[in-house]
Amino acid sequence: MGKRSYSVRSRVLLFLFGLLIALLAAFFVSLFYLRQSVNQRILETTAAGTTSRVESLTTSMAESAMSLQRMAAYHPLSTLSGNPSEWYFFYKDLQGTLNMMESSYAPYSGAYYFVYNHRQDYLLRSSLHPMPVYEETELIALLKDPKAFKSYTWQNCTLHGTDYYIYVIRQEDFYIGVYLSAPSVLELFTEASGDNSLFAVLGDGIAFTAMQSPLTADKLAGHPDHLQMNGNYYSLQWFPTAYSFDVVSATLLPYGIASLFLESPFMLLVLLALFLFVPVFYYLMKHELIRPLNYLRFGFSRVAEGDLTFRGQENMFSTEFNEVIQTFNSMLRQIQELKVNYYEEKLLQQEAENRYLRTISYPHFLLNNLNLINNFAYAKNEEGIHTAVMNLSEYLRYFITADSSAHTLKNDVESARCYLNLNCLAYPDRILYDFDVDEELLRLHFPPLVISTIVENCIKHGLVQKETLKISLRLSTDSCREPARSAVLPDGWAGETEELFVFEARNNGPSFPEDVLTLINSTEIPDRNSTHIGLQSVKQTLHSLYGEDCLFRLRNETEGVLVSILIRMDTLLKRETDFGK
Repeated sequence: MGKRSYSVRSRVLLFLFGLLIALLAAFFVSLFYLRQSVNQRILETTAAGTTSRVESLTTSMAESAMSLQRMAAYHPLSTLSGNPSEWYFFYKDLQGTLNMMESSYAPYSGAYYFVYNHRQDYLLRSSLHPMPVYEETELIALLKDPKAFKSYTWQNCTLHGTDYYIYVIRQEDFYIGVYLSAPSVLELFTEASGDNSLFAVLGDGIAFTAMQSPLTADKLAGHPDHLQMNGNYYSLQWFPTAYSFDVVSATLLPYGIASLFLESPFMLLVLLALFLFVPVFYYLMKHELIRPLNYLRFGFSRVAEGDLTFRGQENMFSTEFNEVIQTFNSMLRQIQELKVNYYEEKLLQQEAENRYLRTISYPHFLLNNLNLINNFAYAKNEEGIHTAVMNLSEYLRYFITADSSAHTLKNDVESARCYLNLNCLAYPDRILYDFDVDEELLRLHFPPLVISTIVENCIKHGLVQKETLKISLRLSTDSCREPARSAVLPDGWAGETEELFVFEARNNGPSFPEDVLTLINSTEIPDRNSTHIGLQSVKQTLHSLYGEDCLFRLRNETEGVLVSILIRMDTLLKRETDFGK
């Protein structure tokens, strides 16, 4: 019964998870459509009010223009004489006419009338809405220019920082005009719109917005349909007029969920259900899924650290996870058994490979050097024979003691020097070498005959007729940051700050064919009958001791060949005595 309840609980968990996904999907779909509906309703309301105000503004401008035309027809200004008394009564009568015209448009008080006498430089305005003195002064300055305004046309201008639309009729020395100020136009739109709408007027060479409004001409360039300002989202609507300007309304659209609850109580119920469901779902997720997964993650981390003795405790979770833990424990037991068998077979294989490689290398070195001494005997070079025998005896001493656990890099370096000296005797003035050695490395244990074999191949494959062979040997430690290493190391082989053991041998001899480079640099085990058995035996010896922590490469350079050995220093220090076992 216990196992079945756990399994049923897991299925209930999946069902609740699916239910949560369905509720969330319904919630967000409802949220999307309700938001669209609310936004559309707000935009329709704003558009209706703005359209009505645009019509009112257009009607007022048309009626103002018609009133000026009737006034110009009623007052024949061109027939006035130069009698001052006539001017007095005329201005008095004209003042009353202007006041009557402004007061007749009570629903909209944005139209202001004026008369300007060009001959007397006198401006007459209505006494109901006086213009500020500094703006009036700039208007008079414009009216003095006969070409400043065209008759029977609405034009825009800016007076002391305030934008105006002006309509004038010129009659002899008189200008009869009406003007609309930017604040009065925007006041018409903003008074009844509330705080959620902003307005602007754009025209030919003019653009003005309400005070403190973030709408500017550069933001409205290109006729966009929406703007994002101060963290809020505004939808833009454009309303053309019969004149040379458009009215733009920016309506704030709600982003929040709270504004939608007024439209649909169902949204509140969905949100309440989600808040109640989340704690229950979290508890079931933690008890039925998160805890078992964390337990398995802990087990895998123990195995990754090398602890194959870890065993997961069974019968702690649901039936499904209990089966996973049982399989995990069985896998660990099999891995532990395979690991023991693998190490035993590897030790036997390594011992056999080392014996085989040394069997190949010993006669290879010995026969080459006996041939060298034989050549000295034919030439009756007693001093050369003496020097050759001394170097060969030293070389053989190092070779014979190569199996000793006391074998170090110093033994291999000295044997390589002996071999180089022997070849310098055999080929006088044709072999030059230099050996740069870090003395601190000579005490380290290292597999025998590696350096000697590489030196032998440098001479064997680099010496050609009538050319001097130059050999450069280097034994040191380097960081992976060294530029010389970056050309050899494959990507990801070692860390940037990791220390490396480096041996390099260069000569100026002929290049190797590409098939030989591929054969030697490959990871395949060398065939006993293949060529270049010396270099392949070196590679196999290093691979058997250091595995993937050792890099052996043969490559052609611009002048000659480079043989390089790179070993991670920490691996070399751990395994420096293994080759003598």
